[in-house]
Amino acid sequence: MIDTLDKLPPSKNSKPNHPQQKRPRILLAMYWWEERVFDGVARYAAERDWIIDSRMRWNHSEEYLANWRGDGIIANPGFTAPLKSLVSRIKESRIPTVGLQAFGEYESLAKVVVDHEAVGREGARHLISREFRTLAFVKCAENHLEKARCEGFRKAAAEAGLSSLEINVESLRNVLLTLEKPIGLMATNDTNAIEVMRICSEMGLSIPNEVAIVGADDTKIYCEHAEVPLTSVRCNFEEQGYRAAEILDSLLCNNPIHQSHIKVSTKGVSARASTDTLGVQDEIARKTLVLIRQRFRENLKIREVAEMVGLSSRRLQISFRDSLGFTMSDELVRLRINHAKFLLEATDEKIDSIAYDCGFSNRHHFIRTFARELNMTPTKYRTKISEDAA
Repeated sequence: MIDTLDKLPPSKNSKPNHPQQKRPRILLAMYWWEERVFDGVARYAAERDWIIDSRMRWNHSEEYLANWRGDGIIANPGFTAPLKSLVSRIKESRIPTVGLQAFGEYESLAKVVVDHEAVGREGARHLISREFRTLAFVKCAENHLEKARCEGFRKAAAEAGLSSLEINVESLRNVLLTLEKPIGLMATNDTNAIEVMRICSEMGLSIPNEVAIVGADDTKIYCEHAEVPLTSVRCNFEEQGYRAAEILDSLLCNNPIHQSHIKVSTKGVSARASTDTLGVQDEIARKTLVLIRQRFRENLKIREVAEMVGLSSRRLQISFRDSLGFTMSDELVRLRINHAKFLLEATDEKIDSIAYDCGFSNRHHFIRTFARELNMTPTKYRTKISEDAA
């Protein structure tokens, strides 16, 4: 049974009491160490007064696991041949185990994993939101994780009516020479994205104007200090660690668990300079789109935009539609409705206030437009969101 986790607030009062009096001793048995996962485990451990054995963090040795005495294991033993000894030792220990990796043959009573397809979808959607229509996923390692992220990328592109390419990193140079620019690229993780960035830079391609690049995992030391600061999908690692510890706690207390395979939702995208552009070839259309996105919350008129870019309203509207496939009015409505949805979900602002904050001339215009786009009034939308969250 698969459950998708968006946000799991701490709830100390609802946690089970351990039947044993001694402090639980928990082993972190992992080949891959992500500090944000540990932060989540540590946050839960502090609430439950656990002892954490993290020796493998430093020596990467699993030999002592054969004689380890403890209560539970949080494991990420991987899925490659050199790590089979760790998998075997976890199996032989017969200790309650929660896994952090969906792939690989290791025994665990439950798994709490990153939704890797969602990671790929987030990357594609970000590039699409920046108006990129030529999309490609760059593959660096044929493993299960990369395949899942690549598939999510492909699906998001297809949902937007676009096709996407899959490019092996070894052939990236040759393929980029043949593709029409601008192009949006995604790689499996930040390390691979940095390699893609290096190749593009050596080819003399402008990042992000000719090639925009998205990574995943949002590792700050890579992303913020890259040659061009790297946009990256946030994978919600801390929540993964916290949730895994919570599930393990239930197992230690012999409480039933209702989901044996839990997917942790992503946390959106950290946008940086590597995608800080719009994938629009026509300069007038690009300038117009920037103006609309900057000022859609104002009571902006098309004739005002035309004056700003130095064209007649009719000529600008034709040029914009021909370049982007939608009209200026379509984009204004889309931006205003999306912002209204955010305010309806996240605030208690009154309808009148939201209408003006989103650039509508009056309450009635807002309600009529919202109902036309979503087949429900703003009030009904807010009620539905509240009911779905309950």
